[in-house]
Amino acid sequence: MKNLLLVFAACAAISGCKDEGESFIGTWVHSEKISNTQTMTETIVVTKTDNGYQAISNTDPETWGEITFNLVPESDSSLIDADTKKKRLELSAENKIMSYLRNKPQELTRAN
Repeated sequence: MKNLLLVFAACAAISGCKDEGESFIGTWVHSEKISNTQTMTETIVVTKTDNGYQAISNTDPETWGEITFNLVPESDSSLIDADTKKKRLELSAENKIMSYLRNKPQELTRAN
């Protein structure tokens, strides 16, 4: 009976665990006027991988190209670079993240 209770407790604990980076999964966007006639839009797509998460950032117009980062959770609200351990994405508010993927921090809104 004791073993059955231990198995039940272990199953309950495992099923109650939430992946720390799960809130980041999805598409995030930020648009910024860069001239009187042009707007730059950054799109970040975060997906789950075997080793954590992957963030792919693109800009439109494609001035700065595509960059890819492999990330791991630091906490419920922060993903860090798997190699350098630098903070790359942080939950900032409901349906928003702060991105440190490029030269300056940007706040992005969930697109989906």
